[in-house]
Amino acid sequence: MRLDSGQQRVLVSLAVTLSVLVCGTLALMHVEGLPLGDALYFSVVTMSTVGYGDVVPFTGAGRFVAGFMILTGVGSFMSAMAATADHLLS
Repeated sequence: MRLDSGQQRVLVSLAVTLSVLVCGTLALMHVEGLPLGDALYFSVVTMSTVGYGDVVPFTGAGRFVAGFMILTGVGSFMSAMAATADHLLS
């Protein structure tokens, strides 16, 4: 099965977004000592730009991870949504 360029863009964007989510979650578990559920919740809230503020990083390393996720996660998430919309509309 051969994927067209639109499908490839969607899959690559989703893979990058998932990678940022997984790496961010694991990093938060390590540096903040959060359980998996809390770290995943914080990662999703950060990447979706909701930012409830109920789970926040307390360490400098945790703040660095959160900042990195904001810069990379939001961009990759928006890229995935744009690629998906473009593919569906074309």
